[in-house]
Amino acid sequence: MKPQPLRILVLCVACMCVGCMAFRSGVQGQYRGETRSRAARAPVTVLFHFTHQQQARGYDALPEIISASAVTEDFELVFYDALSEFTNLGGFDTYTDRADDVYEPKRRAELDSLMRANQFTLQIRIKQERSFAGFYLGALLSTVSATVIPVPYRKDYSLATAVYRSDGAEVACYHRSARISNLVQALLLFAYPFAPEDRKIEELLMEMLHDTFRQIDDEGVLSAN
Repeated sequence: MKPQPLRILVLCVACMCVGCMAFRSGVQGQYRGETRSRAARAPVTVLFHFTHQQQARGYDALPEIISASAVTEDFELVFYDALSEFTNLGGFDTYTDRADDVYEPKRRAELDSLMRANQFTLQIRIKQERSFAGFYLGALLSTVSATVIPVPYRKDYSLATAVYRSDGAEVACYHRSARISNLVQALLLFAYPFAPEDRKIEELLMEMLHDTFRQIDDEGVLSAN
C-alpha cells in the first residue's frame, strides 16, 4: 500500500512542531562562606584563560575543544557580568583555547606572554557532557512516536577554576557542577517560550561564575602581598 501524502505531511509537521521545556538543578560545590569584610587591597592584573569543552560519553574518547558560542551565544555578557564580584581587579586580559592551538606556536607564545605579564591567571575550564546513547535513543523514540511520547535527556555542566601566580605556582582551585534536564514533546510547543534551554544554560553559567569569583574575592586570593 502506497503511503498517503497527507499522512506523510502530518507526520513531518508533528516532528517539526515540537517544544522543549528545560529544568536546571542547583549548583554543586557552591560557596557557603559568609561574605567577609572586603578591606581595600591593591589592584592586580589578571588573565582569564578559558577552555570550553564538550563530550558525548560513550562516543567521544576525549573531550573536544569548542567555541564559547557553542555553549551559549552570550557567554561574553555572562563573563562581564560576573567580573563585578572582584573588588581589586586593576586590569585583565582574556585568552580562549582553540582546537588547533597545538599547531600554532604563535598562539602558544601569546598565552605564555600573557601569563607572565599578568600577576594572576585564572584558568577556567567549562565542560558540557551528555550521554551519547541516552540522547540518540531518546531522539529515535521521539521520532518514531511523532513526538507524542515525552523524551527526557540531560546535559551535565562543570566549571573548574585554577588560580596561578605569574611564576606558575598554583594558589587555589575551585569546582562547580550542575545539570540541565530537558523534555521534548509536541504538546510542550506552547511552553517553549517560557523555559528554553539556552536561557537555563545562561542562568547556570552566570551563577557558577558569580559564585566562584565571589569566593576568590572573599578569600583574598588575588592579593599582591
